[in-house]
Amino acid sequence: MSTENPISPKAVASTGGAGLGAAVGTLVTWVLGVTVWGASSAAGRANDAIAAVPTPVSAVILLVIPAALAAILGWSITDPHRVTTQQLQTLRDAEDTAR
Repeated sequence: MSTENPISPKAVASTGGAGLGAAVGTLVTWVLGVTVWGASSAAGRANDAIAAVPTPVSAVILLVIPAALAAILGWSITDPHRVTTQQLQTLRDAEDTAR
């Protein structure tokens, strides 16, 4: 990372949201395995509970939750260096008049 091209806080928040979403998605998959598919909730049986969930259900969970959290966190964070559409239009108008 350089001072001329810093990483956007939105990118950092989205990456964190995706990672958090993966952890939450795995927890949701485990809870579904225990409650819906009747797998054991014993400490040594976590893999069995996750494996009890059918693959299509698990895939949807592990795609939707990380994507949703990444989008929500990326959208909610503000970037102080980001130029708004109105500011960009002002800059373009000033450039056009300078020509």
